[in-house]
Parts: sequence; structure tokens; C-alpha cells
Amino acid sequence: MQTVHRRSLSGAKDAVTSMTPPPKTKPGKDDHIHSSLRHLAVPLEKLKSDPHNPRVHDKKNIRAIMDSIRTHGVYQVLVATEDGTVIRGNGTLAAARALGLTSLPVVRQAASRPGAQEALKIADNRTAELASWDHAILGAELFALRDLDWNLPDLGFEIDDLVTAPHGSPTVRDWDCVDVAIEHWQNLTRGKTPRSTD
Repeated sequence: MQTVHRRSLSGAKDAVTSMTPPPKTKPGKDDHIHSSLRHLAVPLEKLKSDPHNPRVHDKKNIRAIMDSIRTHGVYQVLVATEDGTVIRGNGTLAAARALGLTSLPVVRQAASRPGAQEALKIADNRTAELASWDHAILGAELFALRDLDWNLPDLGFEIDDLVTAPHGSPTVRDWDCVDVAIEHWQNLTRGKTPRSTD
């Protein structure tokens, strides 16, 4: 225990305060979950993947989710039926299990009418894929993050994603400000020193 003599503004001792350092705490089992969501934590053994999930999560997708959880933690809730079947967040569930996590934040959704849970499952996946990238903004953001030493896996991208775009859309390589960023990440992969951008 440490004894601290506090002084007033005039310089005289005016109090003796005992200060005991707080006890060291072990990392909590839910520390990977954003603090505002930890009250929703549910053990993984009480959750099960949806066998009728129409959305396929391949290995690349699961790796990207795992990288995101490692870097940022879990900051979105899963939605599950009352029996624990996940109808939103099956990819996150698979990634969490692969990482050896023990819990995820979950809200339960009761069926308000026949088919409501199935409709939510499809609508949630469909509305997400209807979004598109603003190429100019994405390019600028990637370039800025490159300068802050962020790695592509932290962003859910791989180099091939930046060079080859689907459906004939422009690739990130077509954006001048990102070309150097791609070279930088390629050099890191090959163990080379990136060129200066000054």
C-alpha cells in the first residue's frame, strides 16, 4: 500500500490518503465483443448454424471475417431463432468457432408470422449485396490506410481483389492514387522494401 501526502495550493500538507493499486484482472471471456454488446453474449454451444442458409461462406470469406475479428473484435449482433439457429451472422459464427471463441452477441427473433424468419434471412443477405463501391472514395481510403500501416487482410481485401474486379467494373489498379499502394502491399508480400512516395 502506498501512502500519499497531498498538498494544498499553498503548499501545506492537508491530507494523508492511502492508495491501494487496483487488483490485476484477467482478460474476460467476452473481451472480443464490443463493450456495448457484451450484455448480449451467448455461449457458442447454445448456437447452431442454419442448415438452410442460402448464403454460402467459402474459406476466403471465413478467413476475412476471422481477420476482422482479430483486428477489430465483434461489433455486430447475430440474429437467432428462439432455439438458437442463427439466421443472420452464420459466417461470423463459423469464424468465431475457428478462432476458438466462446461467445457472440445475439438477439432472438420470434416468428411474428409464418416465414418471417426465413424472409429476414434472405432480405438481410440481399440488401447487403445490393450496395456498391464508390471507387474514388475507396481508392483514397485504401491509399490513406496504406500510409497508416494497415494491411489488406485487416480490410477484408486481398491483392487479387484489387487487381481483378468482377463484372467488368474498374479495378483498383485503374485508380492512380492506389497503384503505389498495391505495389507497396505486393512488395511486403515478397519481402521487398517499398518505394518512397515522397
